[in-house]
Amino acid sequence: MSSPSSVLEAGVRILRHGQIDATFAQGFLSQSLAEVTHLPTGAPSGRIETVTVPPGGDIGKHPEGSDSTLVHVVAGQVKVLWGREPEHTATAGSGDTVLVPPGIAFQTLNDSPVELLQFILVRGN
Repeated sequence: MSSPSSVLEAGVRILRHGQIDATFAQGFLSQSLAEVTHLPTGAPSGRIETVTVPPGGDIGKHPEGSDSTLVHVVAGQVKVLWGREPEHTATAGSGDTVLVPPGIAFQTLNDSPVELLQFILVRGN
């Protein structure tokens, strides 16, 4: 049986599309959204952005911060790099959600030579 999510090095977590049951999603995602937004209700207090990255593009490095970051892939595949070098990588596809804990610098890339990458980026204040 596959795990509903993958916990990667340094606490980065990928929630795979279609592998999360309703009970897990309701508890985990509401808790994660509350962590990202710093409100127990999960109502946003931070920033929510829709990001489009052209084929072969990136949006630069997200610096270390005191808040969690959530990246939900709408279309395409995102390659996430993190760590000091960065020494860790993971790929998430359409419908997947990447959770990056506070204090971790990361970068998002579109490795595809033809597809646009679209994702929703949620960050706390």
